[in-house]
Amino acid sequence: PRPITSFLALTVGVLIKYLALIFGPLLLAASLRRLPTWRARAGLIIWGALICGGLVALAYAPFWQGAATLRNFGDRGSLFYASPIAVLQAAMQEIGLTKAAAQSMASLGATLLLAGGALFSAWRGWRAPANVPAHALGLLLWFLLVANPWFQPWYLLWPLALVAVQPQNTRAVKTIVLFSLTAMISYLAGSFLLPALGWQGESAAWNLLLTILIYGPPLLVLLGGRGLLLRQADARALIGVE
Repeated sequence: PRPITSFLALTVGVLIKYLALIFGPLLLAASLRRLPTWRARAGLIIWGALICGGLVALAYAPFWQGAATLRNFGDRGSLFYASPIAVLQAAMQEIGLTKAAAQSMASLGATLLLAGGALFSAWRGWRAPANVPAHALGLLLWFLLVANPWFQPWYLLWPLALVAVQPQNTRAVKTIVLFSLTAMISYLAGSFLLPALGWQGESAAWNLLLTILIYGPPLLVLLGGRGLLLRQADARALIGVE
């Protein structure tokens, strides 16, 4: 069945880069919504778990060394750079928290924000299962703009792939294209601007400046376009009343 194939493709993505796991609730909700009966939905959950779980077990079996095999998951809690979460983490250190406490709190906050976004995306998938690409793009933008503690320019390859299958969403296309350009600032700023300013690379001020330079322009396009759409809708409603 096609839903199982979709889950297998997602599982392969998770094995390559586990961030793809955030799309699991969305894909599951949309797939379940399309099925006619609860029996069929239960079957999808059971068979999907068995098949995808088996694939993960086969992939990890040659390299399994106990809990140490999954060390990469835990190591991510100490990576913060060029993001709102990184600003928060650095600011907490500067007001007196220990580095471990600041990182733990910031990492927990990022996890909760991402989990909330994934659940909201799943809810949208249940309500409109035909719009999975749009829901996935919204979730990915939430991660990149809000819940991501560690930013790298190549992360923009993910939303570029999603806007490629929905070119009619011109506001999203413009946002992602501009975001892809401003993302390169992280390389240039670290090489030229940081030495010129003489700031600490882990400081809240530096992370805030990077966040404004990288995220500011695409956010203006994203939110400005949304405001324009709302104003147009209000104008049409007013004309209809008159």
